[in-house]
Amino acid sequence: MKVAMVTGSYPPQPCGVGDYAERLVDELKSAGVSVDVVTTAAQDRDDTGSVAFALTTWTLRNWWKALRWMRTRRYDVIHIQYPARFYGYRPVLALLCLVAKVAVPGIPIVVTLHEFRITNLLRKLSSIGLTAPAAAVVLTADSERVVVEKWMPWLRSRLHVLTMASTISPVPMDDRHREEVRRSRGIAADDLVIVYFGLLHPNKGIDTLLRSFAEAHRQMPSTKLLMLSLFEPMSNPYHARLQAATVRLSVQDAVVWAGYLDNRGVSEHLGCADIGFFPFEDGVTLRRLSFMTAMSHGVPTLTRMGHAGAEDLGLRDGHNVLLVGAEAPVEEIAGRLVTLAREPELRLRVSRGAREWAAPFQWRAHVTKLLALYAGLTRVQRTIPHL
Repeated sequence: MKVAMVTGSYPPQPCGVGDYAERLVDELKSAGVSVDVVTTAAQDRDDTGSVAFALTTWTLRNWWKALRWMRTRRYDVIHIQYPARFYGYRPVLALLCLVAKVAVPGIPIVVTLHEFRITNLLRKLSSIGLTAPAAAVVLTADSERVVVEKWMPWLRSRLHVLTMASTISPVPMDDRHREEVRRSRGIAADDLVIVYFGLLHPNKGIDTLLRSFAEAHRQMPSTKLLMLSLFEPMSNPYHARLQAATVRLSVQDAVVWAGYLDNRGVSEHLGCADIGFFPFEDGVTLRRLSFMTAMSHGVPTLTRMGHAGAEDLGLRDGHNVLLVGAEAPVEEIAGRLVTLAREPELRLRVSRGAREWAAPFQWRAHVTKLLALYAGLTRVQRTIPHL
């Protein structure tokens, strides 16, 4: 089987969807699938042959050129990952599938829709245009399916929920390695480290994160907040506002901005942390790979339940995670952080429970289901007579 994997972002570009796409490509290749990556050009990407075709920008003209090239490759499936940071915010992306069906007829198109429920109206309309012509639409959580079916009931028979797995495997860490990583960040041996991992965006609850940490730090001055995030306050206004917030909250010396790290670096820093903290605005779901990565690393994690309540995540407060309600005030969230910080036995129990919770989310299962989907689509395609 030969697959064209289309994704707006791909490493070294910092984007969770790009990280997922890279791991998916590796897993598909391990399963014997031939995969070509079509993505956005990146100046600092090394020439290893990982990307077969790169677009400078996602205009229709450039997309048409990519499709003309793809037509010569005789793919069995075109798989589009959407949205992704380096597509840009172009309404014309809604036409990707439609143009592909015209330029490369007869090839089934799969769209993985990583985000829909929390997107704005313009992004929702783009997603509707993009997915309408697709042979299959893959969603990453049941909570997404509930909303997509309300907006696009005609897609119901083409929707498939495939739960993701962490894209970052744990690096073995002994006490010496752990202390070396902490020391490299100016973190003392007796400091308690609260870690956040992921891109900085308002829907990640970053404002709540900083205010809650500030309150917890007031009660426990030996705490540090380790931010594993791309951080460019000189060029990104939102990042600059976050930097100013740390000053306003008097925690600028307690927040460690580690910047964007490769997979090994992320794993090492998660391994030297004591608590994970993910107060997502929309609540935790199985599409949150940063949360799933922390859980697979056994980091005792505090997160926020969502409003939808559409899926049973198997999370148990005090057993494999610490949970706060969707409307929990900062004082309550900080109180849970302090509780977790002051009770090492609780952290140990939650750490063990987190690893047990994450164990079933395996790439082998994800890829097996996706390959079955590919096979079903290509069998259907072969039964359609060519007119």
